[in-house]
Amino acid sequence: MEKIVLYQSHLERVSRSFAFCIPLLRAELRHQVSLAYLLFRIADTIEDSTWPDLQQQKNAFQQFLGFISEPATAEQIKNYTQLFPTTVPDEEKILLNDLTILLQDLHDLPVEALVPLRQSLTDMIKGMQHFATPDNARVKTMAELNQYCFFVAGLVGELLTELALKRRLSLPNDEAVLLNSHHFGLFLQKINILKDQSKDENEGRHFVPDRQLIWESLKENSDHGFSYISQLPSTLRDYKLFCAYSFFLGLFSLSYIENSWLSKMATRIPRAIVTAFLAQVENKIDDNTALEEIYLKYKNKLASPTLFVDLKTIQLEPLQWFKQSYSRTLPMMHLKSLGII
Repeated sequence: MEKIVLYQSHLERVSRSFAFCIPLLRAELRHQVSLAYLLFRIADTIEDSTWPDLQQQKNAFQQFLGFISEPATAEQIKNYTQLFPTTVPDEEKILLNDLTILLQDLHDLPVEALVPLRQSLTDMIKGMQHFATPDNARVKTMAELNQYCFFVAGLVGELLTELALKRRLSLPNDEAVLLNSHHFGLFLQKINILKDQSKDENEGRHFVPDRQLIWESLKENSDHGFSYISQLPSTLRDYKLFCAYSFFLGLFSLSYIENSWLSKMATRIPRAIVTAFLAQVENKIDDNTALEEIYLKYKNKLASPTLFVDLKTIQLEPLQWFKQSYSRTLPMMHLKSLGII
């Protein structure tokens, strides 16, 4: 219980939306998912921080990979955290101060949780390193955006599934589940990218090659994301509700996000409206037909912009760096569905 309180305090600082959903999970899964999120967040800190040069950032990634692979001493970890730039946000500095605890908790996990979490973190960091070079500092095409979203969010959907099911997903038996979990992650990440576009670009991060194309891509991501939720078994009701809260809140917020973008003024959703909407979702969580009615009502409000052909997204083979970064070998149709190739 003590660890849950610690994790929750960090989540309240670094991600209020995730902190809002996480208490829906049963104790063991909540512990594992919270720990995973906080470790992913530290990887984000390495990615987003303003390092004096790329080599120092690369070293930070590599040391973090080492800590994930093998236990380290408290002194080693403390020395590591002191290397981070002073410009790291205060809430992330507080999180870094507890890195020793988080890494100890990681290595204390049962093997069925430790193995997928370690692999997902490793794959994510490899993908982040690809986009941390000057040539890849700006996302230029939808294929690049989907590749980026795959590593920072698709892998999260994959890991959540394995933690909830308490087993590794295998190909080809779990191909449909794996694909839907990846789309689920991409959907949520793209909503965050749309929401944060102005802030990110003011800070020199450019993730939006074309805002209208992202909106259009959300349709397929959301269809697979909804399939992911609706196909979860009744024995995982807590996890299904956790995913549904995140998914439907993202879907519901899209019109507010676009209003904020067009007006250049932040548009917040009143808490009472959010509470009432999520109460509808919770009331329908055991009835997929009723849940689908809610989904279709809000999916149909997705914009249908005029598209142009983005020839740069057309690739005949998976990129070599992608195959070297991700530990599985996915079918070609899987990669095409995600827009990675």
